Amino acid sequence: MAEELFSCKSLFFRSILSICFAFFQFSDLFSQEKISVKLEKKQMNDEIGGVSTPLIFSKNFEDFKGLFILTEPDSTWLGKIVLDREQFWYGKAMEENPKENYFKNRIMQYKIDTTNLILSKTKSFIGVLVNLKNNKKTIIMDTNNNHDFSDDFEYIYPFKSYDNLISFQNYKEQLTQKVYFERVINKEKLLKFEFIQLIPFSIDYNFPTEIEKRISVHWKLNSYYSGKFTSGNLDWKIAANNLNSIGLLPKCNDLIFNISREDLKLNQYNWIECNQKIKLSNKLFLIDSTSSVSDEVYIQVFNTNKSDFGWNVDDFIPDKVIETNSLNLKSDKKILLVVFWGSWCGPCIKEIPELINLNMNNPNLKIISIACEKKPEGIDAAKKIVSDYGLKWDQQYQILETKNKLQNLLNVNSFPTSIVLNHTGKIIFRDSGLGNITKLKKKFNLN
Repeated sequence: MAEELFSCKSLFFRSILSICFAFFQFSDLFSQEKISVKLEKKQMNDEIGGVSTPLIFSKNFEDFKGLFILTEPDSTWLGKIVLDREQFWYGKAMEENPKENYFKNRIMQYKIDTTNLILSKTKSFIGVLVNLKNNKKTIIMDTNNNHDFSDDFEYIYPFKSYDNLISFQNYKEQLTQKVYFERVINKEKLLKFEFIQLIPFSIDYNFPTEIEKRISVHWKLNSYYSGKFTSGNLDWKIAANNLNSIGLLPKCNDLIFNISREDLKLNQYNWIECNQKIKLSNKLFLIDSTSSVSDEVYIQVFNTNKSDFGWNVDDFIPDKVIETNSLNLKSDKKILLVVFWGSWCGPCIKEIPELINLNMNNPNLKIISIACEKKPEGIDAAKKIVSDYGLKWDQQYQILETKNKLQNLLNVNSFPTSIVLNHTGKIIFRDSGLGNITKLKKKFNLN
């Protein structure tokens, strides 16, 4: 009887201990901290990148001054780099001009809150002047925003033929300048700055007329935000980058973020949007908001475990995702290569012959290609490419950014991207861009 009582007590205490242990595991899993990080604006580097945008030029010089405008107006044009688009659109929408409906529609399309904007004029844009004369192209940016080009730096490029300008289209070789402008926040004008690169020519853009091609100038926002914080006894860094607008905006509009350990380079696959979770070192990070007034970002941090879903090397893809996307991991092949491409992607098409040779020369390799198209009609274009090249491996087709599709779940934002899985669904290789197949062959000793 005593032994039975002792046994019951032991069982009772073991049960209590089990419940407590489970509770602490459960509470630890859902424990959370919220961190505010002060961000600092910096000049962009190669790990972050960026894209160039063409400027639109006109003969309307408004109140701008400068030697070319006075002496050579027939060979001179003016363009604008809009840096506070919300205030610029609002100001234009309130003017009496033929384009007011265009700007009103832009405000509605982007759901801009105009209650925090003002009716008076602001320095919301930077002027850019172009002059073509005597076989040279001169470009001047009004960096101090005083509407006078006579006190600004002149870029001068030889222009006997387009071959001269093509040599300057690599933006990394062009000078970056610091420009000043006004941003309206909560009805108050604040002086801000950005780093801007000007590119005198780009072969990637087509213009309807010869003169537009000659005067074309492209600009690239060359700044981003950076900050540091500590969580889980580790030091972290965060970067914020703009997609379509300038600066930190409320509610994280148009911003993407990258979180990495401070001792590592920024990972090109870890760019995420607001309220999108990312798993790093047994932590789940989520950016929930930013402050354009104090230049801060607010991050929620959750504890997690190694089996949670992620998209970096050594992360696992859940069985449900594998089944939904028809990824057969139990085939007789040792390596499963998933290639993300698109019919609209030039580098993807250039890579196809490499994939054909890879498929022919490596019997232990299984390839699945997933065409990620911008529009439904793009799927027909992708199927035609598959037919024209005679591609024999498995093909899948989806629309970009479709929820719960593999491209979206694996945070694939660059094309082409190659991801290799083992039979457990673990990611053992990932790379993007031309040259990723060469890296793949070297890592796995493929022919």
